[in-house]
Amino acid sequence: MQLDNVMTALKNQFNCTTFEAENFYYNSALKVITEKAIIRNIKDREITKQEFIDYLDKKEALFNEWYHCYRSQQEVFRRLKNEYFTHLNISPFERFFLIEVDDASYLRSDLKDVLYEISRKWSKLSRRARDSFCPYLYFHNLSSVELLNIKNDLYDEGFCFVDGYSYYESIFKVREITKKVDQNNEIRIKIIGELENIDIIMESIHARREVYQFYIGNSFYENSNQSIKHIKIQIKKIKHVKEII
Repeated sequence: MQLDNVMTALKNQFNCTTFEAENFYYNSALKVITEKAIIRNIKDREITKQEFIDYLDKKEALFNEWYHCYRSQQEVFRRLKNEYFTHLNISPFERFFLIEVDDASYLRSDLKDVLYEISRKWSKLSRRARDSFCPYLYFHNLSSVELLNIKNDLYDEGFCFVDGYSYYESIFKVREITKKVDQNNEIRIKIIGELENIDIIMESIHARREVYQFYIGNSFYENSNQSIKHIKIQIKKIKHVKEII
């Protein structure tokens, strides 16, 4: 009953859905409470109601250990999948998947599994050019050498992609990475190599844009354009992305 009252209060405060109340705002509330609770100085643990509300008013998925006591990891993944990743290949939106890499647990095979899965679910090649689309993919904290290794693998495997570079030692050209995909060029994914190029690409696109950011430590990308859907999901390992999507 108490938890139901908390969820109702959150929905009323932030005018949000039950999913958002549970997975974003309640989760954020747990985070700020646990952070305050471990402060040694009692006075520094204090927080005003407005400060608390302002802190919660950030739609980010912050999956900390306390939240996993309330929901299991697999249940969290299932809820996210149902909320954001169940409608496949139906809308020709420009989707950006931004994924942070953890050096300690990195496996190229895991990253390629995620890449192939994202392409499979959010790429569509059609004879009618206006219905064709494929996602953009950026790997944060991945070395340029390892990114090149992945591109070489994809090329050898016959997997078509673009990365904004049209010839050897050319500069990045936004028109190259934003080119329309179709059955002729068979482009299945667009790989972004530099974080700063994301905004450049965003500004050149006039269709609907959606960003799905999977981060390990702290959120690494922000976009001030409120018309762009931006979902942030904290993960521990790259392979968790595949479980969520």
